[in-house]
Amino acid sequence: RKNLERMIELLKRIAVEQKIDEVIKRTDELIKQQQELQDQTSQASPNDKQKLDELSKQQSDMKKQIDKLEQEAKNLKEKMEEFPNDMPLDEMGKAQQNLTKKQLQQKAQKSAQQMKSGQMKQANQTQQDTKADLEQFQSEMQDVKESLQEQMQREVMNKMRKAVQNLLELSKEKETLKQETQNLDPNSQRFRENAQQQMDMTG
Repeated sequence: RKNLERMIELLKRIAVEQKIDEVIKRTDELIKQQQELQDQTSQASPNDKQKLDELSKQQSDMKKQIDKLEQEAKNLKEKMEEFPNDMPLDEMGKAQQNLTKKQLQQKAQKSAQQMKSGQMKQANQTQQDTKADLEQFQSEMQDVKESLQEQMQREVMNKMRKAVQNLLELSKEKETLKQETQNLDPNSQRFRENAQQQMDMTG
């Protein structure tokens, strides 16, 4: 039963690591989309109403995607809280807090409205800010991932150290029993007990 619980816990932790990767990947996609939109905005003519409406619509869609990203970050933090001692909760909390504080949804909405009004320079600046904020979040999520990997490596090292320690102790016990047995009468009860103990250790 204990082994099953340990296996379930390990699978949950692997799922957390995969989720971190997904959030980093989604952020990367949003950064690329925002860059693309920014490039198109800087090239668009303030008089091309159709193009501006199209770009504005795309920027509004970014708002929905950013909302989704914020939700994913919140869910990820909640999953990590299931393992308070094994997860870099401080880093994750900081990344999630900063993402919310930056008000990226409002910025995406603002640049969409600026485009619609033909305020191209202002729209471009707001897009630039949004992209920089997303890049900062991505960098913070990368820190979360690295911290988690370091923690897992430490845990593996500790388990290996414990296993080696146990082997050494077992080896010492076997040696002590062997020496004791050599000095005993082969017909005695103690000799049979020691022999049985040695067999149990080997098995």
